[in-house]
Amino acid sequence: MNHKMSESSDKPRDFIREIVARDVEAGTYGGRVATRFPPEPNGYLHIGHAKSICLNFGIAEEFGGVCHLRFDDTNPTTESLEYVEAIKEAVHWLGYDWGEHLYFASDYFEQLYEFAEALIRQGLAYVDSLSEEEIREYRGAVTEPGRESPYRNRSVEENLDLFRRMRAGEFKDGEHVLRAKIDMASPNMLMRDPILYRIRHAHHYRTGDAWCIYPMYDFAHPLSDAIENITHSICTLEFENNRAIYDWLLDHLVQPPRPHQYEFARLELDYTVMSKRKLLQLVEEGLVSGWDDPRMPTLMGMRRRGITPDAIRRFCDIIGVAKTNSRVKYELFEHTVRDDLNYRSPRVMCVLRPLRVVITNYPEDQTEWLDAPYWPRDIPKEGSRKVPFERVIYIERDDFMENPPKKYYRLSPGREVRLRHSYVIRCDEVIKNDAGEVVELRCTYDPETLNAQPKGRKVKGTIHWVSAAHSIPVEVRLYDRLFLKANPDDVEEGKTFKDYLNPHSLVVIRGARIEPSVARDPADTRYQFERQGYFIQDSVDSRPDALVFNRIVALRDSWSKEQRARTREQEVRSQKQEARREEPGASKEPRATDEGRSRARELARAQNPALAAAYHRYVNELNLSEQDADLLTGDEATMRFFEAAIAAHDHPVSVARWMNNALQRLLKDAPIDSLAFGPHAFARLVALVDEGVISANAGKETLNEMARTGASPEEIVDARGLRQISDEAALRETIAEVLAAHPDKVAAYRGGKTGLLGFFVGQVMRSTQGKANPRLVNDLLKEALAG
Repeated sequence: MNHKMSESSDKPRDFIREIVARDVEAGTYGGRVATRFPPEPNGYLHIGHAKSICLNFGIAEEFGGVCHLRFDDTNPTTESLEYVEAIKEAVHWLGYDWGEHLYFASDYFEQLYEFAEALIRQGLAYVDSLSEEEIREYRGAVTEPGRESPYRNRSVEENLDLFRRMRAGEFKDGEHVLRAKIDMASPNMLMRDPILYRIRHAHHYRTGDAWCIYPMYDFAHPLSDAIENITHSICTLEFENNRAIYDWLLDHLVQPPRPHQYEFARLELDYTVMSKRKLLQLVEEGLVSGWDDPRMPTLMGMRRRGITPDAIRRFCDIIGVAKTNSRVKYELFEHTVRDDLNYRSPRVMCVLRPLRVVITNYPEDQTEWLDAPYWPRDIPKEGSRKVPFERVIYIERDDFMENPPKKYYRLSPGREVRLRHSYVIRCDEVIKNDAGEVVELRCTYDPETLNAQPKGRKVKGTIHWVSAAHSIPVEVRLYDRLFLKANPDDVEEGKTFKDYLNPHSLVVIRGARIEPSVARDPADTRYQFERQGYFIQDSVDSRPDALVFNRIVALRDSWSKEQRARTREQEVRSQKQEARREEPGASKEPRATDEGRSRARELARAQNPALAAAYHRYVNELNLSEQDADLLTGDEATMRFFEAAIAAHDHPVSVARWMNNALQRLLKDAPIDSLAFGPHAFARLVALVDEGVISANAGKETLNEMARTGASPEEIVDARGLRQISDEAALRETIAEVLAAHPDKVAAYRGGKTGLLGFFVGQVMRSTQGKANPRLVNDLLKEALAG
């Protein structure tokens, strides 16, 4: 980099840049600036390293200097060429180039050894023969000085002899070390005769077996800076105490002007960890898929997720350079990524959870190819694609509600909504399966509304859609924060950081449908899936015949914003009501409204990531309605009850309906923990209904008795004789008797009045005192009446 410093640079003048500017102005190093990024090749870079890369390379570029990429490879047991190449690739990907300035500390092993002998000759280093445990013991504590090693006063000749024999390989690992002779009473524990060299009979990935003694980082680092004529050695704050060793070594071994070390605050990002050791645990224990898992803070993980190097550099600019450690909110990182993607991502439509829609007044054999712009009006870019419109389309399942709340502007029975880039449609009929789930909508479209408002009425909502016949099936991976806790390193007693992992940090959706235009785009194209978020094809698993998309970052949803605003409004209102209750003589406030409870649940999810994650999982994975998921995730006790219930009876939809209807009516405003029975007993009750053992009415009766006595559902059912009659032979007898008693109605039914079926079912149920299985009765009646 040979750029001259720009006086109009838009970079903020942080304290390190101020130091560099003063040195340049004073001519401290002849106006020269040389920085370095010195990773150890024992792992993959993460976003914390990105801050250091941007700072070191950025300063060099701004001041017309150079930045070296130097590998501090002094530990042969943990380093490899694989890490070297990965680090080089990551630095290049971030947009920086070291040019000819690629260096390795291992290239300086001979010079470093000579520096060590120079210290010995000056009487400033000695060979110590204490064990590792003894050295630790002799070092003392923060509140007490250390003790001098009995080998501290060996002669220069003896020390040189032993050190050379250490190099020659005469001793075993740990038998001797070389230590600096500084001050065993120093208040800085690191200055109590630090170890400079240790014996390590290990193969080095670059020097092979040429060496069996290796310098410690605190020895190699400052001297490598000096060898390379670095001017400003910029480190993170954890090396602040090490600066004393840095200065001591250079003061005794290097002529001025020598490098100086400066420390800045490292990047600590919420909802993740930066420790190599902890990241390695996640990989080795299979808690993530690898170092490039898109949830990882590694640069290779972020690259696979689709985050651009521009966004990372911009993020590092925004957070700046400080002298004190602090955590950075993840929302700021997401905002930066979103802002970067907004201007580079064409808009397309993808339906994640498809709901079939048949437009009944649209010709069956017709397809319109509608023009759809890639960019919104506020982005000065041009370009469009053709999207096919036809009789059968898919919309997002979440874009339909049978019983919508106020200010819900998506599709519902009898209401209209605009299809993006297309027509206005109205929902006329809802088709459900036997389980009562919505499987299809029958709609009509207004042919006069293509990119035009309907006459005489206003349609507020717009939703996305895709053609059923032309859309492409894709897998979509929704990535979220890796941890539920903002600071996973802040561990409660009895837990580890892994206990805070977000179990829903990855939600895989198979069967999503995307518009056909993407098939011809390059695989690394980043898109905004309209109303969903920003996505990119997975660089590892996606294939032309099986597309896989990763969510880079979500969009801010206008409906969610409205809900949050309403929640805040309700919170203020509740506080005012509480204040009025506490006034002397105040009348009792009415019980909370359903709307108020909904707002409270929304607030709870906003404050508790576990509840928010559960809500999304219930909708996305368990196929619960938004209303059911909302009711189940308003507090942790209800969520835990539901989770335990579905673990015992794996029918989430049934369990949810029973919890949100019969059980809630029973509880009223009481907490769920006050019940006389637990989730497993409740699950067995739902199973009895689902399996046809008892009727729904009998189930409610049983539930009430469980709440009163705490007895098991099986005991109550048997004691009250609530089991349904499912004996076909017995039911056929009863049906025959009912039909024989009403020959005129049988004739009417067979003559076309099929609505009489309900009459016959009622008669059979009355004859069996309501104990017959109604579904079986229905089937057997149809069979008998057809004869």
